[in-house]
Amino acid sequence: MRFAYALALRAFEVSTGLEEGPVDQGRAERFARMLLMPGEEFVAVAGESDAELAERFGVPIEQVPLRRAELRSPAHGLEPPLD
Repeated sequence: MRFAYALALRAFEVSTGLEEGPVDQGRAERFARMLLMPGEEFVAVAGESDAELAERFGVPIEQVPLRRAELRSPAHGLEPPLD
């Protein structure tokens, strides 16, 4: 449920002009992952299984490997830009 709310928050922010850009599923999911699985908190417990992390952060299990990949990007330690 938290993930769905975060998706809706992204859509709201774009539709009201608080944030720029189109509302699309990929961008909204990335926003939700960044919001619900903050980089520093995620890295601190990254040794846990995907199922454990999904439960810990209250996200769908399929979002955990995507967050792992984002945090392995060249900008590790920094939240990747949405664009």
